[in-house]
Amino acid sequence: MTALDELNPAQREAVTCNASNLLILAGAGSGKTRVITCKIAWLIAHEHISPYAILAVTFTNKAAREMQERAIALEPACEQVQIRTFHSFGAWFLRQHAPFAGLKPTFSIYDDEDSENLIESLFPTLNSQQHKNIARLIARAKDYALLPDSPGISRFEKYFPDFSRYYAEYNQKLAETGNVDFGDLILKPIEVLEHYPEIQQRTHERFSYILVDEYQDSNIAQFQLLKTLAGPQTKICVVGDDDQSIYKFRGAEVNNILEFPQTFPNTTIIKLVTNYRSYQTILDTAHAVVSNNVNRMGKELVAVRKGGLKPVLKVVNNDTEEADFCASVIDKEIQNGRRYSDFAILYRTNAQSRVFEQVFTQHYIPFKVVGALRFFEREEVKDALAYAACIYNPNDIVACKRIINKPARGIGAVTFSRLLAYSDEHKIPILEACRKCVFSSKKIMQGIEQFITIINKLQSLLEQSENLGLFFKKLFTITGIDDLYNQEDNEKQKNLEELASSAYTYPATQEGLQQFLEFSVLDKQEKNSPSHDYVTLITIHNTKGLEYPCVFVTGLEQGLFPRTDKFDDELEEERRLFYVALTRAKDLLFLTYRKYTYSRGYIQETQPSLFLSEIPEKLLSIDAEKNQLKKQSEWQKGTKVYHDEYGTGWVKRVENTGAQTVIYVTFENGFEKTFIPKYTNSLMKIKD
Repeated sequence: MTALDELNPAQREAVTCNASNLLILAGAGSGKTRVITCKIAWLIAHEHISPYAILAVTFTNKAAREMQERAIALEPACEQVQIRTFHSFGAWFLRQHAPFAGLKPTFSIYDDEDSENLIESLFPTLNSQQHKNIARLIARAKDYALLPDSPGISRFEKYFPDFSRYYAEYNQKLAETGNVDFGDLILKPIEVLEHYPEIQQRTHERFSYILVDEYQDSNIAQFQLLKTLAGPQTKICVVGDDDQSIYKFRGAEVNNILEFPQTFPNTTIIKLVTNYRSYQTILDTAHAVVSNNVNRMGKELVAVRKGGLKPVLKVVNNDTEEADFCASVIDKEIQNGRRYSDFAILYRTNAQSRVFEQVFTQHYIPFKVVGALRFFEREEVKDALAYAACIYNPNDIVACKRIINKPARGIGAVTFSRLLAYSDEHKIPILEACRKCVFSSKKIMQGIEQFITIINKLQSLLEQSENLGLFFKKLFTITGIDDLYNQEDNEKQKNLEELASSAYTYPATQEGLQQFLEFSVLDKQEKNSPSHDYVTLITIHNTKGLEYPCVFVTGLEQGLFPRTDKFDDELEEERRLFYVALTRAKDLLFLTYRKYTYSRGYIQETQPSLFLSEIPEKLLSIDAEKNQLKKQSEWQKGTKVYHDEYGTGWVKRVENTGAQTVIYVTFENGFEKTFIPKYTNSLMKIKD
């Protein structure tokens, strides 16, 4: 097999290994896709395993297609191999054995929107956000292989009271209609295999070799499916990286890969540590952080590309300075011959893209926001802007139509059509029509009166507010948008906060409102370069599997990345997420920390991310003022301190990482805060 000649020794060992169970621990940029496709071809050409007896599963249709194409290029017989996603395999299996699952082979598969619509029809008294929440929780419960009567289902009750009842009624309706959702594509094959031994026996005989790609992303249900599919003679090969398990919020379970050797005895472990992507300086920085995780199998990547420039840590005052810094680096590198597509701006939350969108537009830097709508196109942002637009222009029909029944007030499309006709007939603005048009339905009249009362309050509020930022914060509450997007949707809440922050520099006047609304509209209409040459703005979660010559990892503040509510296993996942971010960079890596941020209408001093303290100073090129990096005197447990914002407190714990000192302080007011002294000017020692 000529393809073996292109593999390094560890890759070659992984391809040719004939162990009963094999765990290929493949580090970032180590060529795992090449290994798994070569292994499929090797099994057919050299182990003489029938392609009909091989099952390979991965997580996206794109990855499955790529795997199949590359395997066929090596061995044409690979065309007969089952290479599918987990869900595609589940659908195929259920159509083969539909009657045993209580289905017809023609069953439909409900996507997320279909599930929400079914829930809406079952529970019409709940609002749309509640429908979304139930659908999301049901999907998560199925990821954990939990049914409505499972003992562990109680964990979901804290998110939605009486959840198990809603879940049970939803499942019953699915069964009555003879259809399935995504979660059923995993759970129902497990049920069929467990309840019908003859089908399980045939399946075990059919698949003598099972391969799983990106195994660190598998959830509990998928893990159970794999165990059920594997017979006594089945050989299993999983490929993954425990250091890149970052999808727990989707149900992924890192213990699936950590405990694989215990679950499947006689497992051989082969580590792929040769990295073909990044310079060694970048890998050393990433390893310095992720090695602080306790729950990992342990490996250290070795770069083919030795040396490289040290990653740059840039300390800035605020988010605008952060975006300006990134823009200036990009402009300089473009002059040196790079393309815009060489650059990626990585951030923890979607809301952080807003300032970059604004600054890059001003710098004429083409960009694309990946994995999310541009900031001013997001639903919750457009809702808030629509209320503001109605105040500025009483005849903004589009804005009025958008929010007259949001949150729901019983004003439907037919009612709005009548209001529009009344406006046209009497040649008056749509808001005036709302004030004057009379309906026979008391419910409709009450809804319209509620809407007009809100508009009147907002008009008065605009004149009383100090600036547009404070105006928007009150707008969220008065209109009910705050409550509408405050049910288990932290991302939308952050976007609303970011909208308010973006408006603080505008005066609370008609002219200020006009300028801000104009800015938001022009931002939405700004066109990027028609080519593919643009800077990528992307959340770190969405970068998995991607790489860029130049990467900026932004917003490295404690409380944002990592978040303050992350401890133990969740903190370790945040650390893995940071590791993924750093290992996307091929040539240049920039880390940015903002000393101050806008939060809930106030400028707040921040602390550097804990992860920055875990990087030895010798690995970084630090771009900061001298006083920002000035070494403080030794800190000890019990030291009495004073902070401008939190008052008096005492040092409860001190950690020295070699490069940094991290101190944990408890204040008299009950606050517990973490500080890195060399980045902190507002924390002082005081004498008793």
